[in-house]
Order: sequence, then structure tokens, then C-alpha cells
Amino acid sequence: MYDTAFPNNILFKDEGVEYHLYDGIYSIPHDHAGLWECFIMMQGKAVHVCNGSHEPIERGFFGVLRPQDRHHFAPADSPVSPQHVSIAILDTHVRKVLDSIDDAIYGDLLHYPGNLTMQLNETQVNAFFSNMQELFYTPFNESHYVSNLLKFKFIDLISIMLTAKLKKGNSYPPIVRKIIETFYAEGNAEKSVDALCREFSYSHAQLLRIFKKATGKTLVNFFTDLKLDKAYNLLLSTNSKILDICQLVGFDSISYFNQKFKERYKMTPSALRRSKST
Repeated sequence: MYDTAFPNNILFKDEGVEYHLYDGIYSIPHDHAGLWECFIMMQGKAVHVCNGSHEPIERGFFGVLRPQDRHHFAPADSPVSPQHVSIAILDTHVRKVLDSIDDAIYGDLLHYPGNLTMQLNETQVNAFFSNMQELFYTPFNESHYVSNLLKFKFIDLISIMLTAKLKKGNSYPPIVRKIIETFYAEGNAEKSVDALCREFSYSHAQLLRIFKKATGKTLVNFFTDLKLDKAYNLLLSTNSKILDICQLVGFDSISYFNQKFKERYKMTPSALRRSKST
């Protein structure tokens, strides 16, 4: 589970938004359980371990962590203690804000093939920290004001990441984006790949080539991951039975669902559900 300092914080309970300045190395592997997080390294050096990759980081390193991302920090040779500033926002809030701008952005970010990380320049780092210092000295009873400022800052950071990662030529082709949107529409999660091929007038072989080129995954694996991501969020955001969620996202076999879920998230659906209450 994610650091309980967020869900237990009064601001988070009231507004679904949190921020903090963290000194040191947070070395416990964790996911974000229905949250998105933006963090920026302010000083020192560390190693960011995310979804199995190891990336040396220092001042100016910027990361966007999605609900399915699993990460932690490891020590590096650094003369000063590592320090990062973080903003965390509920997934439902993030989707609402991003959909108000462009209903494709949320899916593009959620399913971007790889980690959402980049290096900010010194001007960007100083501007961000100046904004955050203002919040550190804002009276805590002004929670709604703080919440809105954090959401604006989150969108500002997301726009930087979008420019770097999803600019023209580096985003999914329109047909891939359209099929992802169709998959996430109400009642479409159980659709088979063949049904989607018929709906969009593509052969299975054509879509296989398009998806493999755009995502680096086979068509079947891509849609399996989409279904598992949707199941992950439903397990944390609803009280529906695991069997019902399994069927809702398009798995016919609960044993196969459990197997694929554990392969992707390193825990069973029941273990994730239990962690929701801890």
C-alpha cells in the first residue's frame, strides 16, 4: 500500500489532495492504490526503482507515478541527504481534471509504455519550489484554497510531462487511442479482441502490427493489461466481489484472472483487497 501519511492526513480526507517535503530515502516498495503522484528531487542523489527499472536521480528529476506503478528509492553516493517534494491526488480527481481538457490525455498517460520521468531545468525547479514554499506557510484551515493550488500545480507539471512524452510523433496512433477509449467506455470491458476488430474494420493481423509498433506489446497482452489495470482500480474503489470484477473486466476464468493479476502486480486480488483496509 501507499504511505499511510497521505490517506490519514486531514487535507487528503477532505479534499483528496496531499503534498509533502520528504527528507531521506523512502526504501519501502509501494504502489499508489488509487492515487497519482508527482514528485521532484530538490537535492541529493538516489536511485529510483520503478516497475523493475533502476534510474539514478538528482536535483531536477521529475516523475509522475500512476496508480499501477510500483516504486521505491535506493541510496546513492551523495554528499547531502536526498530530498523530494511530492503532490498526490486521487485518481478520480485526476481523471475528471484531465478529461475536462482532452478525454484522450488520461488514457495516454495511464498506458504510456514506460515510466513517466524526465529531467527539469533549473528554472523549472526553482519555480516549482517557490510555489510549494508558499503552500508550506499557508494556514492549514484554508484547505480548499490549498487544494485548488495543488490541482493547478499538478496540471502544470502534467503539461510539462505531456510535452516531453506525448508530443506529436511519440503518442499512440488515432486508432489505438480510439480503441482504448472504447474499451474504457461503460460496458465494453468484456469485449473480445475479435469483436473490436470487427467494430473498427481491421483484421486481427492489422491491429496486431499497429499495436506492436505503438506499444511494444502484442494485441492480446495489451488488452490483458488494460483489463488488469481496470480490475486493480475496481478492487480499490469498490466493494464488488472479486468474482464479479473478474467477469466485469472480461475474464472467463477466476483462476486465470488470479494468475495474470499476480504476474502483473506481484500480489493476488484478495491480497490487494485486504491491503485496502490497512
